[in-house]
Amino acid sequence: PGLMVSDVCFDFSHHTPQLRFTMQQSLASESESVLKILEFTRGKAHFHSKSCTFHGEITVHPCNPIGHHRIESILVMLQFSRDFRFIADGYIEETLQATSPQEFPMDGTWKVTWPGHQPDTFSASITLYAHHFSLYGLHYDVKVGEDGVPYFSWPADVIPDDGNQQNPSVVQTATGPIDRAGVGQGANIGDVVEWTTTNRDFGRIVWCRMQRSAQAQTPRLTFVTPSQSLAAFERVVSTVEPSRPKYHSAAPWGNTFCQGLRVGLASYHFGAASDDQDAGGLPPVHISYEHPFTSQWPSLDNGSPVPSQVPFHNTSWDPAERVFRGDICWQQDYGTTWQSCRRWSYEMQFDKDFTCIVSGQVKSLLEHATETTDMSSFGTDLVYVNAAIEEHFRQLWGAMNNDVSNEDNNDDPVDGGMSHRFSRLYRGLRSQWEAENASHQTIMMLTSVCMKTLIDGGEDVIELR
Repeated sequence: PGLMVSDVCFDFSHHTPQLRFTMQQSLASESESVLKILEFTRGKAHFHSKSCTFHGEITVHPCNPIGHHRIESILVMLQFSRDFRFIADGYIEETLQATSPQEFPMDGTWKVTWPGHQPDTFSASITLYAHHFSLYGLHYDVKVGEDGVPYFSWPADVIPDDGNQQNPSVVQTATGPIDRAGVGQGANIGDVVEWTTTNRDFGRIVWCRMQRSAQAQTPRLTFVTPSQSLAAFERVVSTVEPSRPKYHSAAPWGNTFCQGLRVGLASYHFGAASDDQDAGGLPPVHISYEHPFTSQWPSLDNGSPVPSQVPFHNTSWDPAERVFRGDICWQQDYGTTWQSCRRWSYEMQFDKDFTCIVSGQVKSLLEHATETTDMSSFGTDLVYVNAAIEEHFRQLWGAMNNDVSNEDNNDDPVDGGMSHRFSRLYRGLRSQWEAENASHQTIMMLTSVCMKTLIDGGEDVIELR
């Protein structure tokens, strides 16, 4: 509560591992950004090489507190991917110091109700620690005046429009004092504290104590598993920049095709024509599982992690039909199956400009089967576009703007002309995709990238890893 943390980094480049982060602490009238560096306690940091697991403990010195948080210790468990590119699983556990009722008489868990507001039963639970609490993502700092009466100000984000724009600051004040000796109003479970506010729409608020402070101090867990809602922890190598895919319009060679606008999320990487040839005389092709989100997928059936790159075998290329075929041989290459499949057989058909995979299918050969079965279809189950499609769109846009017609010159130079040219470009692209039987899902993905790139001016619409 009252603390925002960003740029979290586990630093193993020193003799003693460190936890580093930027702390944005909200003060009364301003915010302050502070870099915090915490070293893991010597003798309490260990790495298990077989499981790629690190666990360590940080003892927080009272002279170096973390904002308002009276953190006693931090326990960290991290499981790295096999190639140490990212953290696949783990957690951070914070143990908080106990607070005394003499210093923080309001600490504990309370049930908050707003009488007179519909529904009458509407309530929320809050837990105060060192007189700080959070509610609906906003942070509050309770103070106790010299008269023993608690009060606090509402953040600007939570203030309802009550028609009073002259003084938007809202202060919430208890109707009576809280005894710092731990007796009196609000001290015991079931006790009620009533509040008034300077906002006429919230004239009365009621808190009922559910727990005392000693019962509220349980360790707090923060999970560091990559997911759609939490940024992944990736290895940072300052001297290496992710290579940006290049667009090639004549063949698949040299192109990368991705799903979900993320390279490395089972993306297809076609080697350049100048690369070493495979057994069939074609450039090598592989699937990349290098995105952190792939850590959420199942391991191989023998428990091994999914390899970062998996090569295609038995590849063929039909330039007339623009069809690529190839096999992913799990059993042959890794001595095990994946999700009971020992082989996947791919057929992909590309559009004429190699902006997307318009059709095709994947067939699987199960562990004990003799014939393949249908597994996925391109365009519906699998929607893949060229990872360098932004480059292609910008090239088309630049060519169109360099060849503006007289009609375009008579349009409004800022609004009408640009809008007209984009509409003409997009209509042409969409007609081409529809003529080549691209699916609705594929067209929508291409449209999204096109608009974000040319209209919104977005950079790096497709995420690189």
